[in-house]
Amino acid sequence: RSAARSGGCVFPNPVTNGQVVLYFKEGRKGKHTLDLLDISGASKQQSFVNLNGQPQRVSLRTGVLAQGIYLLRISDSEKNEVETIKVLIQ
Repeated sequence: RSAARSGGCVFPNPVTNGQVVLYFKEGRKGKHTLDLLDISGASKQQSFVNLNGQPQRVSLRTGVLAQGIYLLRISDSEKNEVETIKVLIQ
């Protein structure tokens, strides 16, 4: 499990089942962008989530991605980077 400054965590990490779940604790609100980047910074997957201030979880499918290290970048609606979390896909 990887802790996130955004008040949540990523599980499982390393990813072995083709899916990673990002848990947000209460407090975050608004539209956020989730970018899964390869280690060179190229975007491999992008998702959007609208957080309502309550605990939420968001699932991201990773089965089509090659094994390796990725960065999950979380940005708010103004494109301000809120957090970047390292994710290992096995």
